[in-house]
Amino acid sequence: MTTFHVGEQTHRQVLPQPAALESAGADNPEGGDETACGLPASPGTGVEHGRGETGPGGTRLGRRHPEGVSAPEGAAREGHVAVFVLDAHGHPLDPCHPARARRLPASGRAVVARHTPFVVRLKDRTRANFTVQGVTVGIGPGSKHTGIAVFTEHHGSRAGKYAIQLDHRGATIRDRLAARATYRRSRRSRNLRYRAPRWALWRALTATRLPVATASGGRTKWNRSRTGASKSHTLDALHVGELEAVTVWPSTVLVVRATGRGTYCRTRTDKYGFPRLRLPRIKQVKGFATGDLVRAVVPSGKKAGVHTGRVAVRSNGSFNITTRHGTVQGIGHRQVRLLQRADGYGYGTRPEARRRAAFPPGSEGPGFHAGGNR
Repeated sequence: MTTFHVGEQTHRQVLPQPAALESAGADNPEGGDETACGLPASPGTGVEHGRGETGPGGTRLGRRHPEGVSAPEGAAREGHVAVFVLDAHGHPLDPCHPARARRLPASGRAVVARHTPFVVRLKDRTRANFTVQGVTVGIGPGSKHTGIAVFTEHHGSRAGKYAIQLDHRGATIRDRLAARATYRRSRRSRNLRYRAPRWALWRALTATRLPVATASGGRTKWNRSRTGASKSHTLDALHVGELEAVTVWPSTVLVVRATGRGTYCRTRTDKYGFPRLRLPRIKQVKGFATGDLVRAVVPSGKKAGVHTGRVAVRSNGSFNITTRHGTVQGIGHRQVRLLQRADGYGYGTRPEARRRAAFPPGSEGPGFHAGGNR
C-alpha cells in the first residue's frame, strides 16, 4: 500500500507509481519552489537532479534520468535567477528566466553554447532585434577568493541575478614554490606570497571601455548591515557601492576553482625531490584530457550509475571521474561522453547564506531579500 501526499492523491483505480515516477520538486529547496508547491519529496524520489559539478560526498548510483540530463533540464538545475543568453553571432543579450531558457532549446530556437555556467545561443535573432538593457557586475576581490555578482539596478534597488565565487590558485602556487625551493635548498622558500596587485584588476577593467567605479570595504559592510545580509564573498560583491536596498539574490552560488591547464613537468617526485615516475607526453587520451567535464553511464557492476564531473585520464583508457560526491576510479573510456572541454577551472555549487546578520539594520531604512526576512 502506497501513501500519497494530499496534493498527490489520484483516483483509487489508479495503481501506485514506482519510486522513480513519483512526483518531487525539481526546484532548489533553498529558494522558492515552482513545481513542488511546498510539498516535501517522497522517499526515493528526487534523485541527483544536479548537472554534476564537483563537491564533497559519495556518488549516487541511481538517477531519474539514466540517459543524462538534457540541455533544457540543465537550465532548470542551475539554481540561479537568470540564464545567460547570446545572439546568433555570439554577442551577449540580457539574461532570461530559467523557465524561458528551458523552452528555447526545446522549441528549436536556441542551442546550448556552454554547459557550466549554462549559456544558450539564439539561432534566429541578433542583437539588432533587441533593446539590451544590460546588467551590472560587482566584484569583491580577495587574496584567496573573489566574489562576483551580476545584478540589475533600478532607482538604487538591486536585484541579484547570478553569483560566482572564484577560488584562486595563489596558495597552491605558493606551496609549490616553497616545495621546489626546499628541494633545491634555496632561500626562495621565504616570502613567497603570490597575489597580484589589485590595481592590475582595475587596469584590466578600464581596458574594456565600460563604466567602472570603486568603493571601500567599509561602505560594503555598511550596506550589508542595512540590508541584513550575511557575510560572504558573493554578497559583498552584490553590496558594493551606493545602493538603497537589495530585493533578491540567487539561492545558489557557482563556485569556480582555478585548477590550471596542467604542468610542464612530466615527472613526479618523492618527498626527497627525486623523480619516481614519468608522465606521458600526450595530454589527450581517447579524445579526452584531464579537466574535461564528462558524463559516464555505467550500466552494471559495482560502479553502475551515472557519474558526471571532472575527468582524469590514463593512458590505458581507464579514467577517474570526480563528481560532487567523490571520485569514481576505473571508468572505461567507451562509457564516457564529453560535455565541455577543460578551461582551467573546476566548477561546483554551494547554497548562498540565508541567515540575517547579527547587527540590526540602520536608521536609513531596511533592505530585504527573498526569503531572508522571515
